[in-house]
Amino acid sequence: MAPRPWRRLLPLVLLAPLALAGLARSQPQPAPEQQAQPLLSDADAVAAAVLRANPEIEALSAHVQAMEQGVPQAGVWADPMVGVEYSNMPLTAPYPGAHPMAGVQLRVSQALPAPGKIGARQALARQRVTADRSAIPVRQNELVAMVRTLYHELALHRQLAEVTRQHIALVEQLSDVVQIAYEVGRAAQHELMQLQVLADRLRDDLEDLGQRERSSLARLNAALHRNEGGPIETPAQTALPELAPSLDAWVRRVQADQPELARFVEAAKVEGVAADRADAERHPDVTLTLGYRVRRATEMGDAGEDFVTLGAQMPLPWLWNDERWGAEAAQHRAARRALEASRDALADALRGRVDAALERFRRSRDKTERYEETLIPEAHRALDSTFAAYRVGRADFGSVYQAELLLLDLERAVRMARSEAARAAVEVEMLAGAYVPVTEEER
Repeated sequence: MAPRPWRRLLPLVLLAPLALAGLARSQPQPAPEQQAQPLLSDADAVAAAVLRANPEIEALSAHVQAMEQGVPQAGVWADPMVGVEYSNMPLTAPYPGAHPMAGVQLRVSQALPAPGKIGARQALARQRVTADRSAIPVRQNELVAMVRTLYHELALHRQLAEVTRQHIALVEQLSDVVQIAYEVGRAAQHELMQLQVLADRLRDDLEDLGQRERSSLARLNAALHRNEGGPIETPAQTALPELAPSLDAWVRRVQADQPELARFVEAAKVEGVAADRADAERHPDVTLTLGYRVRRATEMGDAGEDFVTLGAQMPLPWLWNDERWGAEAAQHRAARRALEASRDALADALRGRVDAALERFRRSRDKTERYEETLIPEAHRALDSTFAAYRVGRADFGSVYQAELLLLDLERAVRMARSEAARAAVEVEMLAGAYVPVTEEER
């Protein structure tokens, strides 16, 4: 009896899953850095990504963790001392019992810090941790502002490239019309050549914009710690941000939230606490000593009873306190005053920078609105009208050419104005400390 067909296929069916599993294992797996990167679609996503992945933040956090280990170290007392002496042995009979003074001396001593010393040392260590931790929001604020600015630059390069491509197509359309006019004797050859040169220049501009786009993208990926890069989408038109117009309101935010000012404050506190610690170090430590002498009976009639010794000792630093700890305390207090003055100077400089950035924002916003509402529509109408008149011989080539150049300049300018407004807004918000992430405790 002939075997049924399904019985012949049964071994293949049973072995197929094993074969597929082996094939899957044999396929090379992509390295972690080669795996697909997530899509970043706006400036907020880019800002969140840099806070997650930038190694500078991780390095600062690790440094703070290392400094935190210095706080318990600052509270440790000096190690107790233990000693043993084979003392007062005669040279001619160097063993216990040969002389009443001979014996084995056991000694333990402990230095007791003066009241307030340990607390002052730990306070200084804790304040140094706080000061080092204050550097983290400074760098977070700067990194977010940097990647937002790069994102707007990337968007601008792509937008200008799109405008350039549109005008290349428009110039080619004009070239077709001038070519026809040239063939019927209504246009000169140099007019056709001018359009060809303009198209070639625009294509060269397109290459420059491509290089700038790749440069901005590379810098963004480097800041985001993405070795292989990844997709970053940008808008066809940069949105105009909303900013409060009042300079005083922004200055109040700078005074309250700017992390660079806060870092100066914490650094000044370090110097103040260091001065307090130097004052505490003026007081001498006391060292207590406990000794126990093991003795043996001697032939001279000494019973050889063991001795106990209890003592205390301390340095006498008062003659040199001013030269040592007093001078150090004065040094730290002078450094604190210098940092406080530097903080005030920085606050003045930040006010000037905020004012300048707000002015850039206002001018770019007003320019954008004027160009989009008035100048560009008028330039489009002028080009369309001049081009139509040229077709019927009522306008010369120079008028068409100048109308095209004017429209090109205006469309480029309005995109640069939108980008400038966005970047000015980023600078204002960075100066006000708006990009410092909110922690769970602050929520």
